[in-house]
Amino acid sequence: MDFHYNNILIDDDFNITGIIDWSDAQTVPLERFTITPEFATFPGLSAEENEPSVTFRKEFAAALKKREITTMTGGVKAPGGLPSSLSSLRFTSDLIGTPLWEIVYRSTYSYWWRARSDARLVLKQIYGANAKWDDFVSCYENGPLHQRKLLTVGLSKEGESYGDSSIEDSHPQRS
Repeated sequence: MDFHYNNILIDDDFNITGIIDWSDAQTVPLERFTITPEFATFPGLSAEENEPSVTFRKEFAAALKKREITTMTGGVKAPGGLPSSLSSLRFTSDLIGTPLWEIVYRSTYSYWWRARSDARLVLKQIYGANAKWDDFVSCYENGPLHQRKLLTVGLSKEGESYGDSSIEDSHPQRS
């Protein structure tokens, strides 16, 4: 689905009134539905330069949560917040901007030429704070998945081009 701010219709109070351009609509996990480039921060920018994206993401998530609650309660406001029947629910709006959102975003929108930098960005989110890039690379290069050597066009650690898209298989042919 071509889901970004130009395809979200809003009224004068910034309430979402509709979504257009459903030409690539598909069934996906809920986390994928919340992914849109307009919510992303950019690793090369400072926190100050990324602030408009972060602010937009937070405001959109707050408006979406308000809409979700209104829809689920039929517009009836419960004293003190959410009715107890809804307190254990996970809202779509709660997924926006989370570490899982970041992982899904980097996995979904990563191009082949950006895969290494995107993998570095989410490594600690997936494997924990002590994860190190060199350990990850060593495990991959020396592990069972790498016994079949696949060469692809890409960049070396030093930034030089390598590979020729050929496949070298160290295993005998299986019948």
